[in-house]
Amino acid sequence: MMNQPINISSLISDSHDISLSANESISLEQRLIATYVENSGKYESQKHQVMSLVSDISAATTPETLFAIQQQTADYNIEVSLISALTRKATGAIETLLRA
Repeated sequence: MMNQPINISSLISDSHDISLSANESISLEQRLIATYVENSGKYESQKHQVMSLVSDISAATTPETLFAIQQQTADYNIEVSLISALTRKATGAIETLLRA
């Protein structure tokens, strides 16, 4: 079963600045959604950039290019893993606070 590509551009256009003005409050849920939308677009474009480099056989013939692709893939993996870990920790903290 093939995964359908997500249309991130429509989500990005819906995102907004999550910084607060002096008297403005924003819910945690709204803040998380806005941050997710912002980062989803960023990581989706990084993924497409790496995939386009890998699919272009003529570009991936030199060791330098292959190293750059490997480095971009490693950076992407580290960033996504960090976000996953932080999300898991934040969710655990919120669940603990709600139970208390």
